[in-house]
Amino acid sequence: MNKAKFDSTILIVIGCAVIVTVLAGFTSVYASRQASRYMTKLVDGTMESTVRKSTWTTLREGRILGRAVPRKGPTAYVVSVRHLGKEYRAIASVDDDGSVTKVYPLAGGIDSAYVRRLGILFDRTSRGGAGSDLSPLDSALEPLIIDILETMTSLERVRMEVSDDDR
Repeated sequence: MNKAKFDSTILIVIGCAVIVTVLAGFTSVYASRQASRYMTKLVDGTMESTVRKSTWTTLREGRILGRAVPRKGPTAYVVSVRHLGKEYRAIASVDDDGSVTKVYPLAGGIDSAYVRRLGILFDRTSRGGAGSDLSPLDSALEPLIIDILETMTSLERVRMEVSDDDR
């Protein structure tokens, strides 16, 4: 009589795979919470309001990383634009209809003329003003800035519609 023996290595492999999957899930949730806390502190600290207590939502919509919605006060969007290894990051405060009211530039990439010009144009365009300091880069950067502003306006209007429906 030839009896096949039970091989326990398959159960060990399956058990290890389940444990690794569960650990990966917990690690992902932990990393997401830490990133949310970091971004909330960054936005609240930059906007110089200790009573904001924002809630962070990761969006990754175009060049918009996410938004911080406080209990009281204006909503803020974090913008990130990369070019040739340099990055322009800013926090844009918006009103209820999605219009940018103020731009808070964050550190990074200021040694690049492209990034510096992007910051100047983003601040100026968001205020609706025209500047006398025109540059050859402006025509290449303005569509990018307009796209960012339109995306923020659209996202804020959708958020306001959803919050109005919840009431």
